[in-house]
Amino acid sequence: MAKKNIEEQVEENTMMLTVIERDIDKMKNNHLFHIEKDVAQLKKTIEKMDARMWAILLLLVTSVMAGIFGDKIASMF
Repeated sequence: MAKKNIEEQVEENTMMLTVIERDIDKMKNNHLFHIEKDVAQLKKTIEKMDARMWAILLLLVTSVMAGIFGDKIASMF
């Protein structure tokens, strides 16, 4: 009787391991792919935002400098 219980337990554990292996494979091949894809998309978006911020900063500094030097040049004439 005890041997049958051990065999049943081994069979149950084998089935559980099979389910766990399937779930891990599913996460590895499906979910991680989508996460990597989303991270790559976020990276591109952040790079675009970074470039825009630098462009705005450059325009701001240029306009301030033009205002300062423009007044000095205009006052010379």
